[in-house]
Amino acid sequence: MTMVERVARAIFIADNRPGSDWEEHPAEWERDEYRNLARAAIKTMRDLDEAMLDAGINFRERNARTEQIWQAMIDEALKEKQ
Repeated sequence: MTMVERVARAIFIADNRPGSDWEEHPAEWERDEYRNLARAAIKTMRDLDEAMLDAGINFRERNARTEQIWQAMIDEALKEKQ
């Protein structure tokens, strides 16, 4: 499953309710709308904010694996600081 599909399904579940079944969703055009939302969300993550960049640098300096650096940057973004 692609990342777009994974994110689209996560948005669908958040938009509806936990346990909602993507496979039984009634219309393909609605699935396409969720895929478009997923693409927009993923594209936005390409532009790092300062906190994400700092988290990535911090992990890189500790010789972390690429996966750990990526996860640290995403975790930082999810903190939703204002």
